[in-house]
Amino acid sequence: FLIRADGGMSDLLIMTGDPVDGLVPATSAIAAVFAGPMAGQTPGLLARSDTSFVVTSEQIGIGRTPWTQRVTIAYRDGDFVVAGFTYQFYDRIDPSRTGMCDVNLLNGQYQVEWGPGDEQPQQSVTGTDGPRAFPVAQLSEDTFPKPCEAFYE
Repeated sequence: FLIRADGGMSDLLIMTGDPVDGLVPATSAIAAVFAGPMAGQTPGLLARSDTSFVVTSEQIGIGRTPWTQRVTIAYRDGDFVVAGFTYQFYDRIDPSRTGMCDVNLLNGQYQVEWGPGDEQPQQSVTGTDGPRAFPVAQLSEDTFPKPCEAFYE
């Protein structure tokens, strides 16, 4: 469940089914998902498989640099973990300036692409030593894997 919280955020609450008690809380991440007040800023949930789903968030309603973010949550070894992170943006004034960061937190592989724009050539970085999966309870609005910080260097 995504439950609207204060400050333009939503809490993520994950429940599991129990044959006796019905739905029971499994874990949560408080104020971890952006949920702005207008169209183009609504978070969502997408099923991926029997053991994973994606939390989507976006800011595509206003501003020069719209972005979308997808955080993959997977059930592994008896716990829900943040298993993947994808972030994309583009520039409404300079359409050639775009960026994408995709990090597989289960195996540490990542791919980052940005540019060209602002008189810089297209750039791409890949690696296999990226950050690893972590418990959903540690997810926060500040979660932004290290390889993605290349956008701001």
